[in-house]
Amino acid sequence: MKLPVLAATLGHANLRSVMKYVHITAEHIDDEMLRIEQIQLERALAKMPSSVDTFLPLPIAETGEDQGKPGKASEYRERR
Repeated sequence: MKLPVLAATLGHANLRSVMKYVHITAEHIDDEMLRIEQIQLERALAKMPSSVDTFLPLPIAETGEDQGKPGKASEYRERR
């Protein structure tokens, strides 16, 4: 619960008087960090282009074999 809400619920006008009821644990901190990271990730993904194709590597060119020397295209086909 957010501190201003807790203060209003308990009838306190000052946040300092509410702090005696607040007990932060490592688990609370971890949960909050995960929540913030999730929000940041969602915002970053929202800014990305809708097409993932722009992030995929380009196909390997076939030009190496056309020039009479082994190229990366043949190596690529052999691995597949």
